[in-house]
Amino acid sequence: MTEQLEMTALLACLDFPGRGAVSIKEIAAKLGYTPRHVIGWIETGELGHFDGRGRGATRQSHRIPIDYYRDFIVRRLSGPARRELLAQLPKGTLRDLRREIDHLLTAQN
Repeated sequence: MTEQLEMTALLACLDFPGRGAVSIKEIAAKLGYTPRHVIGWIETGELGHFDGRGRGATRQSHRIPIDYYRDFIVRRLSGPARRELLAQLPKGTLRDLRREIDHLLTAQN
């Protein structure tokens, strides 16, 4: 999609405006989970991240790119929340998404 989407009201309360990456502690606080729970999502591959520790460091320093965080949130939406999110998108964006999904589905066969 070529146009930048505005954050919908549904996701605005879960977002970190103007940020490029966020920490485990920030995500845990925003979503009401423990940092250990967020680490679990990272370990299972549900939440993408990069390890920013320096050379020779033994302590992990996970940073989550904001796009990975937003993707994680959208994938976990269910029921009416998912429909509400889609209903707030411009029709052109929905058509673009449908084309991309159709392409992905046919390419997998």
